Amino acid sequence: MKRLEDMAAKRELLQVSPEQREELERWAQSRGLPAGDVFRARLILALDKGLSYREIERTLGASAPTVSKGKSRFEQAGMAGLQGQHQGSKPRTATPAVQARIMRHAQQNPRRW
Repeated sequence: MKRLEDMAAKRELLQVSPEQREELERWAQSRGLPAGDVFRARLILALDKGLSYREIERTLGASAPTVSKGKSRFEQAGMAGLQGQHQGSKPRTATPAVQARIMRHAQQNPRRW
């Protein structure tokens, strides 16, 4: 019985302000945002509606850990927590040797078959 009480406490409703809800609805319908941002907006809206993790898993195809992570990020950082966390790779700079090789290759005549 204790475990059910713990699970119920974890599943408390998410606090979403009307402004955040409006922004989330825009994100959820967006065709210009990255797909991950749209997905996370839909996830938060589902939590806001009071859907269970199992219902969210079924409708959005998300796992329980994904739902939990999205919820905690939103609780900690609001809308900023929903944006992708991957920073990408560092920009690469071509060394002078690589630049010279590219120039030589670009100045050659095309191969004939």
